[in-house]
Amino acid sequence: MRGGTSFEYVVGRNAAGGARAPVSLALYDLQGRQVRALVNTRQAVGRYHVAWDGKDGDGAQLRAGSYYLRLQAGPITQFAKVMVVR
Repeated sequence: MRGGTSFEYVVGRNAAGGARAPVSLALYDLQGRQVRALVNTRQAVGRYHVAWDGKDGDGAQLRAGSYYLRLQAGPITQFAKVMVVR
């Protein structure tokens, strides 16, 4: 995919508690502002992929730099650093 990437994440049993868990996956800038929501739904235990086109929520290409990816699945929250390189 030109100008984009994909992210893989797992919704585990601890997050879902045997049912569908509320899941959100979003990109944030270094000031903590949400740049783009990628996932916001309920999901069962399993492995998921989401494509990201390198754009913010308004459809503009993100500038090169560091961002944070935040995954929240049920009571579990994880962060990862994402580098956008142009």
